[in-house]
Amino acid sequence: MSEATATSKAGIWLCIDEATGYAKVGGRYPIQVCIMQYDESGVGDGYRIAGPKYGASGSRPLRRIKITPDVAVEIRRYLDKVRPTTPAKPAKPALSRPVRLHATGLEGQLHDDSGALWVLNDTGKPGSNPPEAQRCSVCGGALGAIVYMRQTTDGPVACLACVEIVP
Repeated sequence: MSEATATSKAGIWLCIDEATGYAKVGGRYPIQVCIMQYDESGVGDGYRIAGPKYGASGSRPLRRIKITPDVAVEIRRYLDKVRPTTPAKPAKPALSRPVRLHATGLEGQLHDDSGALWVLNDTGKPGSNPPEAQRCSVCGGALGAIVYMRQTTDGPVACLACVEIVP
């Protein structure tokens, strides 16, 4: 970390300030620690880590330390001990092509070879639930407005070109 006396340079900074708008405790003003992001003109936004909120009466900067990319990695390592980052969801298994859907005696109901119910979903209709995935689970292509979806919360989605309807 490199120390700076002014925040005129853009970047992420660790800031340690005296909160002069508060009463002194033991002859000293309370200390506030925060992480700030400043733009080239010195305007910033940040997160208070410790200490009182800033009052309208002001504060006095004690130290400004620029956080380098290497230091950010080390800070992240410690923060992950408090709340580890969520691992990525495993990829949904690819479906065989084409998805064979069997028409049943009930109008509009289709089942795959495993017996799972599939529905035709018009994602352009008001009130419809568009699929989570933005890509077809079979070909990986972009989805159109009308898709086939397995009737589960995280089921696969197939574009019209990747579905074969059989009796």
